[in-house]
Amino acid sequence: MVKDKQLPPPLATIEDLKESAIALKTSTGEADEGHPESKGTQAGAASAKMDSVQENPEVYDHTEVMPEFPGGEEALKRFLQSNLRMPENNLEAGSHVKVTARFVVGPDGKVRDIEIMQAADEAFNREVRRVIFKMPDWKPGMQHKRKVAVYFILPVSFVAEE
Repeated sequence: MVKDKQLPPPLATIEDLKESAIALKTSTGEADEGHPESKGTQAGAASAKMDSVQENPEVYDHTEVMPEFPGGEEALKRFLQSNLRMPENNLEAGSHVKVTARFVVGPDGKVRDIEIMQAADEAFNREVRRVIFKMPDWKPGMQHKRKVAVYFILPVSFVAEE
């Protein structure tokens, strides 16, 4: 003898869903008669929360496809070499200074939120910020086939000529 297959419960009909609201979390409470979206749930609050998430999307440290400077890594090196200027400083010949910057490449490819992680003299830090601000739009990072904001860390070395 074989047992009959148990059928899953029937799916909700459109009529059942008309009185429902989609929210980030379920809650109970009185419906706000003045706000049609809040029947039995906190959909209005969830909607506001979703709006704020879209305004400040999550920034990833690593993604499936990392952001890329237009033309790739070699083009980024050429851009830095042609735009960085050695600040006037009394560096000994042959010595070098390293500044590490972190910035966000947004889903639109624009660079924002520049911060210096490994600082040097303020003149070097300013020069690195200046050049990063000049960068063209990048190819954005991708996660689950969606463009997302990603942190990018850029080490920059200044070497005093001999």
